[in-house]
Order: sequence, then structure tokens, then C-alpha cells
Amino acid sequence: MGTKCLLLALVFLSFAFINEANAQVELRGEISGRIVTEMGRSVRRVSVLVMDLNTLETRTVVSNDFGYFVVDDLQFGSTFLVNASSGRYYFAFPFQTVNLDLVSRQVNFIAAEIPVALPKAP
Repeated sequence: MGTKCLLLALVFLSFAFINEANAQVELRGEISGRIVTEMGRSVRRVSVLVMDLNTLETRTVVSNDFGYFVVDDLQFGSTFLVNASSGRYYFAFPFQTVNLDLVSRQVNFIAAEIPVALPKAP
């Protein structure tokens, strides 16, 4: 009886090992970058939207106090549309397309302050 249990356990472990060895590894990557002004000053609180053009899934993050952002856990090999938007700044090129063919991609945006209209003098 003990030999049968041992043999059965070895067979079970063999199948578990084979299944684990044959499992596909799904690679994940990230898109990161920085938002700065034309003078190189960091811009915080900019909304960065990343859309997977294959699945249409979207993720949104906000740049930190130093203008940096990171969107991780993205499908390796997919193509993404990256958009920066802000109520205080505008971007000459607010959209960038990124093919995540490396584990990490860098995307940077240049922000310009939206001019404030002054009231007209009487």
C-alpha cells in the first residue's frame, strides 16, 4: 500500500512539474516619462492616459511633484496611445504612440502655460 501511494505521489508531482514548465510566461512592461516646461521645470499633476490600441483598455496616472509618471503592468508587444492633459498647461503634441517592444519605454511631454486673459481696462 505504501509503495502505491509513493508511486501515485511521484506521478502527480511529475504532471505538476510538466504543466508548470509548459505554462506560457506573459511578459509585462511599463511606460514612464516626464512632463517639463520648455525651460525644463517639472510639471506636477498632469493627467497621463495610456490606451492599449489592441484591447482599448485605458489607464490614467498623474505626474508627481517632479513631473515623473509610470504606468506599469502593460502587455508587452502591444501598441499604446499616450496622452497628456492639464487644465493649466497645453501641449503642442499631446498624443504619442508607443510600441512596447522593450520592457520599458520612455515618453516625455513639453508643457506650455495657458496664457491668462487679463480683463480689459475701461
